[in-house]
Amino acid sequence: MSFKTYKLHTDPGHGWLAVRRKEIEELGIADQITRYSYQKGDTVYLEEDCDLETFAKAFRAKHGVELSIVESFREKTFVRNCEPYSVERTVVVKVPTQFMTKLVGAKIEVSEEMTAAEARKVRDAWNRKHAHLSYDGE
Repeated sequence: MSFKTYKLHTDPGHGWLAVRRKEIEELGIADQITRYSYQKGDTVYLEEDCDLETFAKAFRAKHGVELSIVESFREKTFVRNCEPYSVERTVVVKVPTQFMTKLVGAKIEVSEEMTAAEARKVRDAWNRKHAHLSYDGE
């Protein structure tokens, strides 16, 4: 059985293995990947110290073979500019525009789908604006 070769993007300080998100999900390790990995589109860049090993172990367990890796070195790799890894990459949010306007205190356009990073910004704005409230679990 033949398997594809994975690319390890490296710079002078670190390295990240490019893997399709679907592969991580199929191996059942999506929730084991740390925030030190990155993502762009459907590709996750697994950091070399911990997450690459998590992937390699799961890969060996499923396929019975070692990973085939080729290294790509650059002084300044694009990986560092990607979004940090998140299990929930896309969050569907349905909130009336007038509520969102009150929530963040500005006129905004709301789409039904936003990235996890966009959802975090909205949540953080809400938390800052409502920090004085106390909740009883409801």
